[in-house]
Amino acid sequence: MKVILPILLFAIVFATSCSKENSNVATNFTYTIDKNVKYGSANDYAGKSQSLEMDVYNPDNKTAHPLVLLIHGGAFLYGDRNEAADMCKYFAERGFTAVSIDYRLGWNFGSNNCNGNMESLKVAVYRGLQDTHASLRYLVANAVSYKIDTSQIFIGGSSAGGVLALQTAYLDKADADKYFPLFDKKYGASNQSGNSLTETFSIKGVLNLWGGVFDLGIISPTEQTPVISFHGTKDNTVPYNAGTYAGCPNYLEVYGSKSIFDLLSSRKVASVLHSAIDGGHGVYDNNYIASNSYCFIKSIIKNEKPIASFNNLIGNCD
Repeated sequence: MKVILPILLFAIVFATSCSKENSNVATNFTYTIDKNVKYGSANDYAGKSQSLEMDVYNPDNKTAHPLVLLIHGGAFLYGDRNEAADMCKYFAERGFTAVSIDYRLGWNFGSNNCNGNMESLKVAVYRGLQDTHASLRYLVANAVSYKIDTSQIFIGGSSAGGVLALQTAYLDKADADKYFPLFDKKYGASNQSGNSLTETFSIKGVLNLWGGVFDLGIISPTEQTPVISFHGTKDNTVPYNAGTYAGCPNYLEVYGSKSIFDLLSSRKVASVLHSAIDGGHGVYDNNYIASNSYCFIKSIIKNEKPIASFNNLIGNCD
């Protein structure tokens, strides 16, 4: 089957349902924006050195803030960090340090439908994974300057960004060695490229917008990282449940939001799934996703374990 791959833009939207008691959200934080912050550098798709940059939206209050790191989509071909500006502002106004990153893009997409080079795509994913790790190391290393509470790190993204967020949260070295064999020898370790910082981090929760994982096995039985997902049930790019990327039979297998939710909820891990019935790739409006994602994060910070599945709109938390 031939399918035209759309440009997977970020579409600033993120979501869980929460009670009205939790809906009184403080939005009176002022914040500053540090633009074009360099967190590292690495060779791009063409073999040229690329500066890796982020924008940091930091509330002006003096207490340590939870961190929300956002990753744009674009099929590992397109997009940039400006697509997450509205989401970053939303969280900064509510007392979060919010960060949007650029990462290296590019792979051999091919000249016709479904004839892209999958090894080239896997390298692009690997580069993006390296860059996401590098950005988080930089933020942890500068946690005092940015007033980041390093025990409360959340990561999210749409489409390709959702893929990177999930892989960053779940993929350990053994998984990387299995799925990306010998990549570390050719491109460097998945968690060591981009800068020489050695700081470590743990992910408190994931905001997944129509992303997925390549192997459900990376979510080990002991894994407790919560996930909130938003996905259209008729997504032809990243499958809602399980299938191949873009519906191309020779492309990478992907397990989407429904597969992830079913696995996590069966293990009683905090997980929320918003399913847009008959929706395609990129669903729900911005405010709905932002406000419900905020609710989800706040519930995780309070050590609650929401497990719920919703079809279409279930109201806003904010």
